[in-house]
Amino acid sequence: MKLSKDWLEFFKDDDFQQDLVFLSIISLIYFFNLIEKSSFDMLMSIIIAGDAVKKLGRGKQ
Repeated sequence: MKLSKDWLEFFKDDDFQQDLVFLSIISLIYFFNLIEKSSFDMLMSIIIAGDAVKKLGRGKQ
């Protein structure tokens, strides 16, 4: 039961929802060949790493 509550909190997180929107937009742009694979990889990495840094920073406050 605790695991399901943790997942629900994860999906309710505003940062996660914003990142999901950005990841979806970038995926669509890549799908329509508007950016190269290397740019796609870099943008995805930046978004995911940025979210990790935000979460780590919150733990130290």
